[in-house]
Amino acid sequence: REVLLAHGGYEVSRQSWADDVTLARALASRGVRVGFLDGSRLYKVRAYDGLAHMWREWGRSFDLSDATTRARQWVDVAYIALAQGLPWLVLLAFALGALSADTPQGLVLLRINQTLVFIRLLMLVALWGSYERRTIGFWLSPLADPVAAWRLVLSTVRRPRGWRGRTFSLGSA
Repeated sequence: REVLLAHGGYEVSRQSWADDVTLARALASRGVRVGFLDGSRLYKVRAYDGLAHMWREWGRSFDLSDATTRARQWVDVAYIALAQGLPWLVLLAFALGALSADTPQGLVLLRINQTLVFIRLLMLVALWGSYERRTIGFWLSPLADPVAAWRLVLSTVRRPRGWRGRTFSLGSA
């Protein structure tokens, strides 16, 4: 609390969609040590009402548009697409026979994407304690990674102006 007050409170992130990231980066740039803690025992977060609601609202801060530069946003998009979105599609292409592991290059492509999917599945174990309810959606969430990567592209191309039924005209932080 004292550190936050000494640095102007939430003023630096007042106009930010990604206020938590904007605040953490601003404090870090001032030499303050920042980190992430699991707050699941302190508070509950209300999720979206359904898939359509999530699709509409998720773009608000997903791309970190006001917490990072435009060039960095596109680097992040490429990273997420290559590391999280495409591996499932590449493995599907192998399963359907559209790609083959008969060549050294094909085998390397297969192994890299299998490894990326395995790492993503391990993230479920790492995130286990952060979720109060681990429904079938939790376990199947890695299958949504290609869709999430596409949503990130859309959020980066066209910045959302509304959230939970309210319209905002926020500037860059």
